[in-house]
Amino acid sequence: MTDIATGEPRVLRRTLFEYRAYSVGSDGHFIQCDEMICRDDGDAIAKAKGLIGDSDIEVWNHNRFVVRLVHTPK
Repeated sequence: MTDIATGEPRVLRRTLFEYRAYSVGSDGHFIQCDEMICRDDGDAIAKAKGLIGDSDIEVWNHNRFVVRLVHTPK
């Protein structure tokens, strides 16, 4: 793809953000952390849903809380 004004090749840039998905133990403490590189909060949440097992998952973007995904006991 080229820039119409300059005729130069256009570079498509995607901004990616660092997220962490923390598994939360029954005592409320973090017991595991998975680092993720995502496009946005929605992408991070979708990836974190795949990590839900026997504990809740909290998703953070640096020091910003995004969401807590509650697991369903089996």
